[in-house]
Amino acid sequence: MSKLKTSELQYLENYRVLFANLEEIKDLKTELADYGYDDTKIAEGKALFDDTQQLYDQNKQETAEEKEAYARFSDAFSHLKKTYGKHRKIAKVALMKKTELWKTLAIDGSLSAAYVKAMQEIKTFYEQAQNHSDAKPLLEKFKINQAVVDAQVAQIQQVETLRAKYEKEKGENQNATQQKNKAFADLSDWIKEFYAVAQVALDDRPQLMESIGKFVRS
Repeated sequence: MSKLKTSELQYLENYRVLFANLEEIKDLKTELADYGYDDTKIAEGKALFDDTQQLYDQNKQETAEEKEAYARFSDAFSHLKKTYGKHRKIAKVALMKKTELWKTLAIDGSLSAAYVKAMQEIKTFYEQAQNHSDAKPLLEKFKINQAVVDAQVAQIQQVETLRAKYEKEKGENQNATQQKNKAFADLSDWIKEFYAVAQVALDDRPQLMESIGKFVRS
């Protein structure tokens, strides 16, 4: 991913230099105008470049926001699982003589690796911890009381809120990536056509051709 981003950044710099030289070198403008690349045509390409630069920057920002949202979600989920893991161990001791309740509290196996299933198992545990008439008093003896359960329920809600925020940012980043990729493709098409014409227009002016480089994106 980092190599791709660096490549895109380099292409943008190459294109920036290209359009800067097209603006500054008068001989270039004169030679190219005879082949259809007058100020209006060049402005079309510059507009594509400006749009691509803007969408690249926007995509970069959206990527950062997605990473930040995931980090916040991941930290909250890890904290929830860590505390829940301790409560699972305590519950198995508290219910040692009532192992038939383990399944009811969803502690008869290991915590699922998948997020949705894991959250359902965690929710089931705390729901039963505060509502099951047999389990509740036994758990309270080991300090898994209403206050502890309420704190974990609040943490569950926080995790779900942060997960939703992460999914939102992920979707926005995917959309920004698609828009950026399309902009790069449109700009690349313009650049390729431009250079095909420029090679003909500047065939006897190699120094001018050199001044705009050969920045065709593969």
